[in-house]
Formats: sequence, C-alpha cells, structure tokens
Amino acid sequence: MKVLITMVILAVVTSCSAKRNPGNTAPTWQLAWSDEFNGPSIDTSIWGYDTGDGGWGNGELENYTSRTVNAYTENGSLVIQALQESYGGDNYTSARLKTQDKKYIAHGKVEASIKLPYGKGLWPAFWLLGNDISTVNWPARDRHNGNDRRRQRI
Repeated sequence: MKVLITMVILAVVTSCSAKRNPGNTAPTWQLAWSDEFNGPSIDTSIWGYDTGDGGWGNGELENYTSRTVNAYTENGSLVIQALQESYGGDNYTSARLKTQDKKYIAHGKVEASIKLPYGKGLWPAFWLLGNDISTVNWPARDRHNGNDRRRQRI
C-alpha cells in the first residue's frame, strides 16, 4: 500500500469565549473546549465519521472509512491518512471527521494547528459548518474555511 497523504492536526482544535477585563478594553480568552488528541484513540464521544464514497459532490475518488488505518491519534496529534488501496470498489481510502451532533460552539474563537499535504489530486480542508447543516445543506449554509486548498488536477 502506498501512502498518499498524511494530514496531521498537530495540536488542538479549541474554542474560547471572550471575557472583558474590568478597566481593560482588550478581551481575555477563556478556554471553553479543546481536544489535544493525547488518548490512545479518537474520542468518539466528541468526533464522528462521515463514511462512504460516491464523490461527495466534488468528484472525490476515495472511500471514507472509520478504520483506524485512516484516522488515529499519535503523539498528541490526529492523523488522517489517505491510502491507495482497493476498498469497497474504490482505489483510495481516507477519513472525514466531524463533531456534528456531539459538540456545538455558538460563539468564540476557534484555533487549529494543522499540517496539510500539497500535491496533485489532493484537496485537504478544515471547515466550520453551522449546527443546522443537516437541514440547511451546504453550500446554502454559511461555512468558514479554516483551510481549503484548491484541488490539484491529476
């Protein structure tokens, strides 16, 4: 099996809420949530998976799985790994993780430290979608692209 991409979320996805200091106009941030990915596996009480194939509206060639070969924790990082392999009628596998229906952040600052690959055929992305994404489908629903690299044609 040839490893095509490894996407590592190096540190943390955090949400912080701002609080004002009396006498100071600059907000201070109080941590509301974080995932340091330091457990032995992905915390499924916070993270869920989008699984399957069919292109996802973008002509994607991979089959997204919840297998630990495609998504796992390692040294305090979340690793999402795409592989060239035959699986479910497709030639590639990867993973899509989400906090939908598990974690909701209404206000605050979101930070992520992410190492993204670059190359032909790759389209790594980090998105923030509204809590109502199930009823107000993308792209009608506002989204915030933390990073959405343009797909490189094969």
